[in-house]
Amino acid sequence: MIAYGKTELNMTPLMLAYMDAVFAVPQLIAGVLVGVYFTRKWGIQKNILFLLGCSLAFYIIALYVNNPYIIYFSYILTD
Repeated sequence: MIAYGKTELNMTPLMLAYMDAVFAVPQLIAGVLVGVYFTRKWGIQKNILFLLGCSLAFYIIALYVNNPYIIYFSYILTD
């Protein structure tokens, strides 16, 4: 994702530097919430389908949007 952002989207060096932080922090929060709360409430199958839908939403956004800011913040959906 960083190489794509650098070559195709011309992201600023600051955005490229914090790309991993944008991914890691929500991933940590989502992992804890899924393990503690959502697994009991929705079940494992619905959690997996929800997370698959979030990932698909990011990939659709990445395919059709050329704005680096939208892709930068939608990278959160890849958890």
